[in-house]
Amino acid sequence: MRHPMKINILSVFIALLCCISASSGFAGVPGQIGVYKVELTTEPSVIPVGKTRLTIKVTDTSSKPVEGALVRALVKMTSMSMGEKESTAIPKPGQPGVYTTEASFGMAGSFNAAITIEGKEGKANGIITLATGQDTSSKSGGGLSPSVLITYLFIVAFIVFIFYRMRVTGQHPNWRAVAHRSTLTGLFLIALIFAVVLYAVNHWRRPGAMTPVEAQAMQMSTPAPPGSLPITLAAVTRGLVASGIHYTGQAVSFQDVNITPRVQGWIQWMPYYVGNRVKAGQTLAKLDTSQQNPAIAVQQAGVNMAQQGVGVAQKEYQKALAEVHFAHGEEGMRRAAISEAQANVAAAKEERIGADAVLSSAQSKVTDTQAQVQAAQADQQYWQQEIMREKVLLSKGAVSKDEYQRELSQAATADAKVSQAQAVVKQAQADVRAAQAAINKANAMISAAGHRVEGATSDLSTHTAHMNSAQAAADAARQKIAQARSGVDQARAMLSGATTSRDYSEIRSLIDGVITQRTISPGQLVNPGQTILKVAQINPIRLQANVAQEDLQNVHIGARVMVRSQNGHGSAVIAHVTSITPVVDPVSRTGILEALVPNKDSSFLPGQYVIMDISTGANRSVLRVPSDAVRTRTEASGGVQANGAISYVWVAEPIEGEENQFSVQAVTIETGMSDGMKTEIVSGLKEGQRVVLNGADYLKSGDTVSATNDVSSTKIGTADSKKETGMANMPGMTVSPAKPASPIGGASVATVEVSSKGFTPDSVTLKAGVPARLTFIRKDAQNCGTEITMPEYGIRKPLPLNQPVVLEFTPHKGEIKFVCGMGMLKGKVLGQ
Repeated sequence: MRHPMKINILSVFIALLCCISASSGFAGVPGQIGVYKVELTTEPSVIPVGKTRLTIKVTDTSSKPVEGALVRALVKMTSMSMGEKESTAIPKPGQPGVYTTEASFGMAGSFNAAITIEGKEGKANGIITLATGQDTSSKSGGGLSPSVLITYLFIVAFIVFIFYRMRVTGQHPNWRAVAHRSTLTGLFLIALIFAVVLYAVNHWRRPGAMTPVEAQAMQMSTPAPPGSLPITLAAVTRGLVASGIHYTGQAVSFQDVNITPRVQGWIQWMPYYVGNRVKAGQTLAKLDTSQQNPAIAVQQAGVNMAQQGVGVAQKEYQKALAEVHFAHGEEGMRRAAISEAQANVAAAKEERIGADAVLSSAQSKVTDTQAQVQAAQADQQYWQQEIMREKVLLSKGAVSKDEYQRELSQAATADAKVSQAQAVVKQAQADVRAAQAAINKANAMISAAGHRVEGATSDLSTHTAHMNSAQAAADAARQKIAQARSGVDQARAMLSGATTSRDYSEIRSLIDGVITQRTISPGQLVNPGQTILKVAQINPIRLQANVAQEDLQNVHIGARVMVRSQNGHGSAVIAHVTSITPVVDPVSRTGILEALVPNKDSSFLPGQYVIMDISTGANRSVLRVPSDAVRTRTEASGGVQANGAISYVWVAEPIEGEENQFSVQAVTIETGMSDGMKTEIVSGLKEGQRVVLNGADYLKSGDTVSATNDVSSTKIGTADSKKETGMANMPGMTVSPAKPASPIGGASVATVEVSSKGFTPDSVTLKAGVPARLTFIRKDAQNCGTEITMPEYGIRKPLPLNQPVVLEFTPHKGEIKFVCGMGMLKGKVLGQ
């Protein structure tokens, strides 16, 4: 324990020896292609991202080099095709059975090297798996690899330094201390940790990842790829370019409502605070109702009393109606009596008329009989005188006795006629008296019947008065019913007023919204109209922007608006202009433009700033290029534009005979409208030309460049071709939309397939700040991709089999991860 540094130094020395022994174990990549054995190495030995030289050593079953064979190799990614071509390996001079060829590793990940060998023992095919960052150095290839050599040199230098310090300080190895149990235990633990770390590095690291030593060796040994600059190309196409204006606006609630009480009272309950969501009709606060309940009880008693008064009035009315009905019956009887008496009067009058006729006839008969009596008497006097004269004559004998007798007979006949006439007169007079009696009787009957009519009429009048009195009593009873019912209505109105006042003690929300302000607390006295809460309706919500008057005239109602949050996070919302202010502010010379959008998920909050891209028009068939390809420069002598700034693009022309090699030239162009993603080309370019999209910062005319996207396999001008869509999803390439997603701002579109191999591609590059649509298609059921999530944006959607599912969002700069529902499949979006 006198020299503790001895133990530490020896321990480190032994650990370093373990590192040396472990490092020296790396070898090349062996493989079996049919009957041939192969061993692959690369230059540089650590496989870089880019081009490298592939060395293939071929031996037969007896380990003899195979010479004169035709060896072909095709290196491509395991999960997708990048348009790679098979190349023929050429023999390496001075090394029998060794062949070399060029290979390209376009991105980090696993690759399959498909080897075809045609030799003396026949033709054979096979695949050897490689990965970027893998060390393919081989001991049979002629020495140690650079990474191992550097490691050895470092370890040897460190050991020499340790022994030098021990000698300078006078230290000597204490082997007894080394053999101590604690020292051996420590060394064992160090060796165990190193073994675990070594196993983890070789077996648990991500495929294609490099260790720090390998990465350092790669940087020191990887040569620059052919071509001076890697760039990204895009084609000049014809299609839609929309024009628009860009403004920053703000979200304004659809309506703001002040919650106020209608009655005075003490706030007893109000549990809501700023930020709480409420529904229309929801109770927000309650007032104390202890003073209102007694008044409601009194009014309820008044209603009951008024209802009882209605019952009494209805009974009185029923009684009065009964009397009226009885009076109507009596009136009928009396009218019948009057009719009977009037009929008797009429009958008596008819009898009197008959009696008058009989009297008149009797009186006429009396007059006639009296005339007959007078005539008979006159005839009697004549015969009396004649008898006297005949008697004298008879006495004198002047007449005969027979004549005298005849004269006496005539005189007797005349007397009889007088008696008979007088009897008729008496009979006629008796008839007159009888007729007069009948007349008197008829008059008496008429008089009696008249008296009866007068009595019945008087009785009817009296009864009519009684009936009118009964009807008046019924009408009065009916009026009492109406009055009693009015009393009930009045009592109910008073009860309703008292109940309403109690109901007003529960203060409710008038709209669906969110509480934005709380101005008072429970326990305080409030008055009608006093604001206690403020509620804002945010679904729908108004998005407003102050637009300059020169731009305002180019916008119309219904114009499309793309809205996104100011920080660029979240999915863009497509809306339409719903109103434009009819006036312009005289100070700022701006008018208010408004878009009304649904806001169920509260994407926008009142007062929040938003970015609004407003459509002002579109040209559907123009030459266009991605806006990122257009550059500007200023010349002192002026230029195409009046302000001295000119626009230009870098045009890439392919070099004949060289694959993926281009010569670039700066071409001046005249631009038209732009939607932020695409820019209209008025002059300077032709359809089908290629322009530099990314990587043009240090270009000069005549430079030779190589494209990171394989434009030779892309059908120029066909944005929806399968090859172009597949290539656009690769890292380092700008995504071209299959079709204009929106006439404003455009949208980046990409498609990712989900299968048992994972996401294809697992890395997509999109333009930061531009709304994007990422489509996922699940191709088979043998994976966990039943659900796709993008945690950073809070997106989670089910992923049915063979059905496209679209995620809409606005990428930000940097890496955005997307995973399957169980997290076993992972991918990423690179925002640039």
